[in-house]
Amino acid sequence: MNGLKYIMLDDLSAIVFSEHLEHHRVAEAFPNVISAGFCDISGSDSKDEEIIRGRGLDVSVWGRSTTLKLDSRPEDAYLIKRMLERPLK
Repeated sequence: MNGLKYIMLDDLSAIVFSEHLEHHRVAEAFPNVISAGFCDISGSDSKDEEIIRGRGLDVSVWGRSTTLKLDSRPEDAYLIKRMLERPLK
């Protein structure tokens, strides 16, 4: 999925959203934003079923939010991937 932005909260939860929204508009609902930037989420060569369940995903982050004056952090990619891999309840 291309064209995504994200904000990372201090409880290490990520909010991923469309590039058409501004970081600060999404962050208004969350007082504890610690980093922000852009992300790409793509499937690897895994089976479709694994990708649907969040397995076999590649996540990369880069850039910064100019409206929040926050940078992306390398560890954000790992945290977003881990969030997506959590089992559905």
